[in-house]
Amino acid sequence: MARWGGSLVAAAVIVGTASGAAAQQRYVNADTVVVMPSLQALADTATREYGRCLYGSALTNDAADTLYFVDAALPPAFSNRAPDEPRTSVTFVCNALDLIGGWHNHVLREYRRLPLGPWSWPGAPTEAAEACQLSSKDLQSAMAPGAPPITVISVDRRTFCWWFKAELLQQFGDGTVTNGVTNRRPLPMAVRPDSAHLRTDWGDP
Repeated sequence: MARWGGSLVAAAVIVGTASGAAAQQRYVNADTVVVMPSLQALADTATREYGRCLYGSALTNDAADTLYFVDAALPPAFSNRAPDEPRTSVTFVCNALDLIGGWHNHVLREYRRLPLGPWSWPGAPTEAAEACQLSSKDLQSAMAPGAPPITVISVDRRTFCWWFKAELLQQFGDGTVTNGVTNRRPLPMAVRPDSAHLRTDWGDP
């Protein structure tokens, strides 16, 4: 990875920082004019799920802090999204070169139709935030060996959330085998973002 200095960080718009005393990861939207507004606008009007591939660069400094710059969001090379089945989960394939993240949207009204369960979030900071969470299938995809470092979900024009793959692997185990034992904890039905990984106030630049 390349290294970054103070001037580069100052020129970027940081929308999220991973917590922890050790090395940090930061998710940066380097193109506020095109990338994030276009994704938020798509999520705001969508009646079914869409997927996008996030491309950019990952830079690190001497302290092993990593900055992920997102400068393009492109349709996937393949997607199973059925045009007439809004509740069908989206599986999509991206070209690996310069891929640093995967994005998809959640439709709030579909979440609100679900019966009460592990995915219910009565204490969500906003109504839209209720749908900004990883389903168990999303979690499996985000932790898969070939998954990119970042997973992003948008709900409407103002609300999105993100997870770092490294954090998910640390929390839920990576499936490696030690002395014949698979190192994976039971996966939850839903994973909610904490306050450091949720934004509900995004607006047009």
